[in-house]
Amino acid sequence: MKIVFAFVAFIVTFSLSFAQTEKADLKKLKNAFEKISYWSFDKHDYENSYDSLEKANQDFQILLLKVTRKPKSINYDFKGFDSLGLIVLTSEDNNFRIFSWNTWLGGTMRIFQDVKQYCFGTKTFSKAATDTVGLYNGAGGIMYYDIMQIKTDSSTYYLLNSVAVGSSALRYYEVDVYTIENEKLNENARLIKTKSGVKHSIGYDLDFSSSVNDNLNQNIETSIVFDKAKKQFSFPVIADNGRITNKKIVYKFTGKYFERVQN
Repeated sequence: MKIVFAFVAFIVTFSLSFAQTEKADLKKLKNAFEKISYWSFDKHDYENSYDSLEKANQDFQILLLKVTRKPKSINYDFKGFDSLGLIVLTSEDNNFRIFSWNTWLGGTMRIFQDVKQYCFGTKTFSKAATDTVGLYNGAGGIMYYDIMQIKTDSSTYYLLNSVAVGSSALRYYEVDVYTIENEKLNENARLIKTKSGVKHSIGYDLDFSSSVNDNLNQNIETSIVFDKAKKQFSFPVIADNGRITNKKIVYKFTGKYFERVQN
């Protein structure tokens, strides 16, 4: 009986300790993230705020990487962070999570940053898209907005929906596939079968400034959409002249790959 009580006491103590650590970590992260908003250009002029804004982003990224490498930190509840501008997506099995945010370091071209967190066995890992917050070789990075998990006989795959914003009118949407293998995140997992082979990703450009898209029906869905119940994703057909149509291209998981199907 004493052994049982001792075990219960240990569990309670551990749970309380974890909860306190989580609360403290989330408070630090919230405070750090709010500094990004504080130094954003809509509150300060460009010349006097850029360095402070860049540092706020870098400080937040460093802290986020530190926190997300702690054991069990993937179980942290980031409720409320979305209202601050931090997008947090977690896989169904709770083994993969991605954080992405607008750094506000760009103009009409948005500069996004992300941190990917994953678990393998009892170990927890995380990595940033780039070591230094800023331009990605002239591009602005991508903002992730949805996640879908697919299991096969041999692997678990994670599909991520993202958007890159090149200007007020230019968008690039993409779906990418990941797996977790031997403590590493495989960022080139291939699961999308196309006419040219099995791919890691599929995407398309949109130009809302093009004359062919004048008076575009506002009800047309322009992004990639997951249907998790049907294990499929879809996106609009783009005509040869760049016109966004209301027709859809659908890729469905058929047991081994995502393959294009008639809808």
